[in-house]
Amino acid sequence: MFCFKCGHEISNDALFCSHCGTAQNQNRLSDVAKSSENNADYSREALKIYFADLLTLECIIQKLQSSLCALKVDIETKENNNYLQSYCFSTFPRISAFAPAEGRYLYLRFDGIEIKFAAFKRSVYTESLNCAYVGGYFVWARDFLCNDIQWFSVEKSRPLFESVWLEHRFTLLSEKFVVNKQWKEACLNFYYDFQKNAPTEYQKNANEISRLKHEYDEIQKEFERAHELLEQAYNVNIVPNQFRNLYAIYYLSDFINSSNESLSTALLNYNLETIKEKLDKIIEQQQEIIINQALTIAQNEKIMKQNENQLRHLASIEQNTDRAAQYAQIASNNAEACAWIGIANYISK
Repeated sequence: MFCFKCGHEISNDALFCSHCGTAQNQNRLSDVAKSSENNADYSREALKIYFADLLTLECIIQKLQSSLCALKVDIETKENNNYLQSYCFSTFPRISAFAPAEGRYLYLRFDGIEIKFAAFKRSVYTESLNCAYVGGYFVWARDFLCNDIQWFSVEKSRPLFESVWLEHRFTLLSEKFVVNKQWKEACLNFYYDFQKNAPTEYQKNANEISRLKHEYDEIQKEFERAHELLEQAYNVNIVPNQFRNLYAIYYLSDFINSSNESLSTALLNYNLETIKEKLDKIIEQQQEIIINQALTIAQNEKIMKQNENQLRHLASIEQNTDRAAQYAQIASNNAEACAWIGIANYISK
C-alpha cells in the first residue's frame, strides 16, 4: 500500500509510514491501542536502561562516522599534496605588455622519487596573454585548481621547465622569445629551495599519512563494533523497524524518562518530521554529554552491577516467558555494551 500523506510505498501491515512517520490505518492503530496493556507491562526501569543503551550507541555511531569522514578528507588532502609547494613570481617584472608577473605561480612537488613541476595545457585564454609555452603547455599559472594540468619531471622535461624563463617581446618588425635572466634566476632558486627540503618534508608527511590511516582503521573497527552492538540491542524487538534511528530513539528515551505513559503511547504520537525539526540541534548539543555519561557508567562497576541485578530480577519474576527473555537479553546487551565502551579508544577523543 501507499502512505496517504507522502505517497511512498510501504508494507501492507505498516502502522506508520517508514518515510514520513505518519500514522496509517486507524483500525490497525486501535489494535495497537488494545495491546498497550501488554506494552505497559514493560518495567519502566528496564526500558530506561534499554533506551539509554540504544541512544548511547546511536550517538557513538554518529560521532565515529563524523570522525571517519574528517579523517578521510585529511588523508586524501595530504596524499594529494605530498609534497607540494607553490612559488610566486609577484615581485618580478612583467612577462610582457599583456602578461604581468603578479599572481603567477610555479608549482613543484616531490613524489618520493623525483621532483616534478605542474605544466598547464595551452588555451585561448593563455594564448591571449602571450605566455611562454612548449608543446602546447606552459609552466606558470594564475589558478592551480582551475587548469588542466599534468606533472612533468624537472630533469626529464627540462625544455618545458625552462619555458618559464622566457619573455615574449614585440617589435615593429617581429616578435620573439628571449631569456629573462631575473626570471631564470628566480626559477632556479625556487627549484633549489624545494630540492633542499623536499625529501625530509615528504617523509614527514608520509609518516603522518601512515599514522592517520592507522587511526582510520582503528576507528573503523570501533564503528563496526558499535553497529554490531546496536543491531544486537534492536533485535530484542521492543522498538519497531521504522523507529530505529537516532531521532526516534532520543524522543522515545526522553518520553520514557519524563512521563508515566506507556511505550505504545509514545509510538502512536511519534511524527518523524516534527521530531527531527525539534531535535536536530538538541541532539547535536547533547551528543557529547550522552557519550560522557555512558563512559562514566561504564567505569562505575557499582552502577553496572545494579542495572544487571535489576534486569535479572525482573527476568526471574516475569511470568511472561517472552518478556523474561527480553529482560535477560537487555541485561546481557547492557553488560556487553558497557564493557566495550569502557575500553574503546576513540569514543572519548
